[in-house]
Amino acid sequence: MSATHKLMIGKGASSASAGEACDKTFTELAKVAPVGSPCRGLDQQQANQLRKLYMAGAKTAAAAEKQLSEGIRAIKSLSASITAAETLAARDVVATSNGGSGETAEAAATIAAKKRKRQEEKGIKFKPSMVNRTPEHGEPVASKVASHDLWILVTVDKLDPTTHKVVVVDEHVDQDGPPSTANELRGRRYFVNREHVLLMPLPQDAPNIKHEIGSKVMAMYPDTTTFYPAKVTESGIMEGERCCTVQFVDDEDETGVIPSRLVPNRFITVR
Repeated sequence: MSATHKLMIGKGASSASAGEACDKTFTELAKVAPVGSPCRGLDQQQANQLRKLYMAGAKTAAAAEKQLSEGIRAIKSLSASITAAETLAARDVVATSNGGSGETAEAAATIAAKKRKRQEEKGIKFKPSMVNRTPEHGEPVASKVASHDLWILVTVDKLDPTTHKVVVVDEHVDQDGPPSTANELRGRRYFVNREHVLLMPLPQDAPNIKHEIGSKVMAMYPDTTTFYPAKVTESGIMEGERCCTVQFVDDEDETGVIPSRLVPNRFITVR
């Protein structure tokens, strides 16, 4: 491209500067054009027509440059969106591999840390396996299976990959027991949210867990499979097994006294 053409379509040239460049171009062409060239001896009308052509070319070039810049920006924006989507997809894969809870590994760790802190404030000495692991098939847990805060002993069947809920089964049917809401619900399968599943101590952990006196727990009421809120009154080795004596909430007798009841550690958990 010649110097005169560069004057016409230079980046950012205004209409006035482009017009001045055209006038200068015509003057230079008139000087250097060979004899007989269409550019030599142009009258005013022809010069104006040629000037209009140059101006139109300059505007077209500027518009094309603007469209090119906008296209580049759009491509960069699309690339950033794709990168963000890939990052989210990778986090979903991590969450699925950690039990299908729908949470990222970072979120799951944060929730577990907060739960441990709350339990420490209540004076509970526990094993990490009680709060920050995924329940396994066949594992006994305490689960809320009714809207009125009914927690019973159930067995984990699986984690539903579609709903991210825990499928639990109540296999503890008491054929000789008296009719009750808890007894009527036994033998059924339930799809429950993860927060409605309380992990029980692992067999190897139960003997080493010490619940502080006065700490609040969820304990299985003796001779039933139902869990109720309770307060620990004593902890130690009893009848060859690590146990606690607890006082259940609203368990007053006819005299208004709440008795202490013996519950093995393996049937005590925390909310």
